[in-house]
Order: sequence, then C-alpha cells, then structure tokens
Amino acid sequence: MFNDARSKNILLVSHCILNQNSVSDGTAEYPGINEIITKKLLDSNIGIIQMPSPEIMCLGLDRRDIHGGQRQIVVENTRIRNELEKSDSIRTINNLVDQVMLQINEYIKNGFQCHGNYRDKSFSKLWCKYDFTKQSGSSRRRYFYKFTQKGVREKAD
Repeated sequence: MFNDARSKNILLVSHCILNQNSVSDGTAEYPGINEIITKKLLDSNIGIIQMPSPEIMCLGLDRRDIHGGQRQIVVENTRIRNELEKSDSIRTINNLVDQVMLQINEYIKNGFQCHGNYRDKSFSKLWCKYDFTKQSGSSRRRYFYKFTQKGVREKAD
C-alpha cells in the first residue's frame, strides 16, 4: 500500500513557521509565509503535518490582550506561557495533542517516517533528533510533549 510517488517522509512543522500571520503581535519576521523554509520543504520532497497553534486555539489571535504587542517580547511571552498553563488551556492543548498524535500514529502504522524539527529557524537540518517512528504507544505521546516543549506540566497519559 502507498507504493506510489510518495516519499513516505513526514516532518512536523509548527503552525507559526508556515504562517507568520499567526504569531503574537510584534513578532512576525515575514509578511505571510516563511519563503526560505517553504522552499527547503519543497526541494526536499517531504510531506508535512502542520501542527495547530496552541496559542491561537487557547487564547485567540490577540492572545487575550490587544496591547500585547506593546510589551517587551520576553514579558509578553511570559504572560502567554502563564495563560497556557491554566487548566482550560491544558485541556485544549491535550485535545490538540490527541489530534496530532492520531496523524503521527496513522503515518507510522502505514510505513512512513515522522520527524520533527525544533528551533532551527533556517531549517538547515530538516531531520532533527526527533524521530517519532522509533517511539511507541504512550511513550510516543510523551516524546511529542518533549518535542513541542510548550511548558505544559500536566502528564501526557
């Protein structure tokens, strides 16, 4: 099955890497899509899973504060992180993780390789140390939490 032109390689990509319109006010580096990363993805023949933005899904585009862009970035990021650690946000994030994990598990079950790239804005290395294929079951979910490093303290299982 799936013996057509597919590369069978999937890269998890943060929503904000592909869509700079989704980042918090005052932090966009591109007017829309990040052309450098998108070109590297196209040139590498990698499929992607665009992970949902927990900040938008929990707090909205304005991150529940229309004046957030007027603060220093570190102050605003700390405020956002504190909001994401509240119980209602944790529930939403856990639901988002379930949806992404369903996709990861489906790809792996069907012989695909799933990888992640974190904090390498240039995407100089498309294959990062996060290889979800080598994990299984609940350890794959914990591994996903480690990959995202969102600061959510609730146990994944």
